[in-house]
Amino acid sequence: MSKQIAVIGCGAWGTTLSILLTQAMHSVKLWSYEKELVLEMQELRENKKYLPGFQLLPQIEVTHDLKSALTSAELVVFAVPSQYIETVVKECAGNIKKDALLLSASKGIDEKSLKRPSQIIYEVLNVRPAILSGPNLAYEIAKGMPAASVTASFDRETALKIQEILMLERFRIYTSTDPIGVELGGALKNIIAIAAGAVDSLGFGDNTKSAIIIRGIKEMQRLGVSLGAKAETF
Repeated sequence: MSKQIAVIGCGAWGTTLSILLTQAMHSVKLWSYEKELVLEMQELRENKKYLPGFQLLPQIEVTHDLKSALTSAELVVFAVPSQYIETVVKECAGNIKKDALLLSASKGIDEKSLKRPSQIIYEVLNVRPAILSGPNLAYEIAKGMPAASVTASFDRETALKIQEILMLERFRIYTSTDPIGVELGGALKNIIAIAAGAVDSLGFGDNTKSAIIIRGIKEMQRLGVSLGAKAETF
């Protein structure tokens, strides 16, 4: 069933999710705080700044009007950088439908508070959002390459609803009831990725990289469990 969806954040990932959602036959309002970018996208039907080379389908309405984007949305997807999530969510407060589903697609941890994006959303809106995370490179997914992701929520029914909305033949959505672990995994894996890249730069081989990755996963697991996540998630 077609849904009215607001995607808050017009970066590469927010734009890619908007494309995927319209391919899944939903109507999307894609919001950006950058007014000049919005005007350019409305004219060219392309996000040349963050995701060049991909045309936006007519079902995507690009807007700078946050209230308009949220008013009729049945699902609100937050895809803004984690350092801006609190400011943007506060602007959204009061404009979201009471029965709307909330989904955090923002990765990272707030530098000042060390809170996850979903914690900030919950503190502002008093609603626990589901999480979307995975090894998702926006350009590859927008290009049509097969990929998988995870939607997680303490409420399994919520995770299943979002799975149904997002699922495509080439974009496989799994579900989890461990949003803490899924959200932490999406942020902490980048540290291990940087270390793996350093292995290449230093001229070391696959043995070294394998050790970094395996030990890195174990360290992620230990940190995650100490913060309330399930060990098996990692």
